[in-house]
Amino acid sequence: MANIKPMVAVAADLLATSPKEDYRFHFCIYHSQFPLAVRSYIENKLDKALQRTSAEHIPEQKEIASALRQYPEKNQVFIVLATPVVEVGRDHDYDWAIAEPSSMRSIIQLAGRVQRHRGIEPECENIVILNRNIKALMRKSPAYCRPGFESQKTLLNEHDLSRIVATSCYKTISATPRIVEPDFADNNNKFVAIEHKALINILFRDKEQNACSWWLHPQAHLFGEMQVRLPFRSSQQTANYFLFVDEDGECTFRCYDENAKTYVEDSRITPWDEFVMADRNQAWLQIDVHKNYAQLATMLTEPLDTVSAIYGITSLQHKDGEQYLYHPLLGIFSGSYLDND
Repeated sequence: MANIKPMVAVAADLLATSPKEDYRFHFCIYHSQFPLAVRSYIENKLDKALQRTSAEHIPEQKEIASALRQYPEKNQVFIVLATPVVEVGRDHDYDWAIAEPSSMRSIIQLAGRVQRHRGIEPECENIVILNRNIKALMRKSPAYCRPGFESQKTLLNEHDLSRIVATSCYKTISATPRIVEPDFADNNNKFVAIEHKALINILFRDKEQNACSWWLHPQAHLFGEMQVRLPFRSSQQTANYFLFVDEDGECTFRCYDENAKTYVEDSRITPWDEFVMADRNQAWLQIDVHKNYAQLATMLTEPLDTVSAIYGITSLQHKDGEQYLYHPLLGIFSGSYLDND
């Protein structure tokens, strides 16, 4: 899914809904807003499980093998619910994928994680692309943005992908739609066309707002004006928070006080306990923050406070009044995730 807040809402609903008889679902929630040590732990486990050179590889993984021994259901289904962090930089091999669309680029990247290693020819479709994203369902415009390429300059008249994406772009997914310039007059392929328009605008036309177009000029690298015009990620104000764990396993979120030169407790992130797991649903990975930190402390021969200050970090968008919730399985997410917006 494209964004963390709606993904957590969907995850909470799925986890609260029992699968049908003789099925057990094992969920892993994976996005960027986990403390660094926890995210690293999740990525390490997924990297090992999803390096799939053969069909026999998966049952050999510790957590999966344990689940297969422990539970009687015939169908043990292991599911990763993820944001776009799964699309780039992760060498994972999945059996199938369900994608909330944001851009053609995103769809192509995700398709590269299905049968990535084994290359087994599927007997039926193994990727489902939803015909709208969450923002489009809520009638927001632009909808395919953050992530995505739709903007006020490149607005779509409608957001049903069955009407704005050519069949050839998704029946067999490849990088071709991103490389070959589309017919911009073709109303049946507007979803792809707006990506090309956005890139053309950024690279060649909008020199006031997009300093990257000036890099085409000789000797532009001799000056610092490009960086002044367009600071990296300047549109997103972020703040760092740290999950501290003490010897008793007590967890508190803190921020760094520049004046006091120390870490102080911060109430912007609070634990969330109002969570119900339905029968035959469970966490794929058992996340024990205290155990993770303790292992790092032993390996580095450093106290838990030092480990917390280095590996407990997470970076969140800084918005006035924004409150966040934390759950070991779901990570850190906006406290307004159940709001209608």
